[in-house]
Parts: sequence; structure tokens; C-alpha cells
Amino acid sequence: MKKSRPCKVTVGQARLYVVAIFLAVLGCEAIFLLQALLLYGESAARDPLALPLPALVGLLLGLAIARVKVLGRDLAVRGVTDSLTGIHNRLWFTERLEAETYRSKRYDEELAAIVFDIDHFKNTNNVYGHQAADVVLVELAALMQGMDRDSDILARWGGEEFARLLPNTSLEGATAVATRMRKAIEEHDFSSAEVVTCSFGVTVLRAKTDSNENFMARADEALRQAKEQGRNRVVALP
Repeated sequence: MKKSRPCKVTVGQARLYVVAIFLAVLGCEAIFLLQALLLYGESAARDPLALPLPALVGLLLGLAIARVKVLGRDLAVRGVTDSLTGIHNRLWFTERLEAETYRSKRYDEELAAIVFDIDHFKNTNNVYGHQAADVVLVELAALMQGMDRDSDILARWGGEEFARLLPNTSLEGATAVATRMRKAIEEHDFSSAEVVTCSFGVTVLRAKTDSNENFMARADEALRQAKEQGRNRVVALP
């Protein structure tokens, strides 16, 4: 059987090859594969081993780079996303908290925080089961995400507790937002539980004296007071 002779790479092909690798490095995997086909024609599809060895190695390397970049982006997203609810997690919230408090202090802008959790969530677990309780968390997160403004920062703080940052928002404005959130939850028809309510703690950043820890601790204190006062309510602390 006559062996096919490997084709030589011309200057024009080399230029296209460089473009293909460049697209691969950028993560444009589909465009990269198309570019490879344009470069080597049907021979690349029929018999990749017929390509010149440097070109074959380079193409495979470019494809590997593209795949690694895709996987890296996927891992980055997973690292800041809560696996159950699909919203951001505490790690991401903490990073954004650092950035937002810095910006608020530097530019003398208001920053509010809302912390809320599900009332009697242990009872929901006991009565309806863990799977039903998980469904409540998922539906609650989706409901709250739908009420977000573009600038708001919502995350699962831990367990049945959630947190929301509101840039450029006063205490009164954040309290009004929390009140709308509380009412929306109370009126929502959850699929796996009869009645779901939440308690809310609201505060604003004291730019001259607050650390991030003090800021969020005060929101937690407001939440604690809301629960002590009977739950399903909003408490705001300046």
C-alpha cells in the first residue's frame, strides 16, 4: 500500500496555524477546530496522523489549552457557587463584602446589609424531611434572586441563612426592601411545605468605625432580635 506523503506547511498555512493556536489559548475551542479544518482540509478529518508532526503536536497542544481553560472557568464558577441553590456562596459574598466596604468608605457611599433565615427550619426538616427542606431552600433562593437589583449581592450565608448587600442604599431603603422580601416569602406557595416565613436583620455600614466583621455582626444581631420578637418580621439597627 502506498503511503501518503505528509504535506509541507507553507508560510500561509503557518500564519493560519498561529491564528488557530491564538484562538485556542483564548478558549475559542469551536472556532479553533474550524480553523484546523480550514487549514488542513479533509485530510485532518480523515487521518490526523497525516499532518506534519510539528503541526499535529501544536494542534493537539492548542486543543488541550482550550480544554484546560474551559475546565478552569468551570471550576472557578463552582468555587463561588452554592451547590444546592445555585446562587453564590459565602466565600464569594465575603470577597464582595471586602470590595464593597472599601468602595463605600473611599467614596463616602451608603452600604446596607440584610441577613435573613427561615423560621423554624428544623421543624420543616422534621415534618417534611430533608429533601423537602432542600426544595424550600432552592425555591427561596430563586424567589429572592428574582427580586435582586443589578447592583445587589445575594448569597447563601450558611444553612438556612442568606445575606444580601445593597450598595448605595440607606437604612430606610434597605428596610423597605427587606419588608418586600418578607412579604413575598410569606405569600409564596412553596411546593414542599405549607407555610414558610423568614426573619430579617438590617443594618448599614458605619464607615468611620465598622470593620467587615462588626458590620455583619450587627446585621446578625438585628436578625436575632427579629426572632426574639416573634419571627416573620424585620428589625433594623443603624
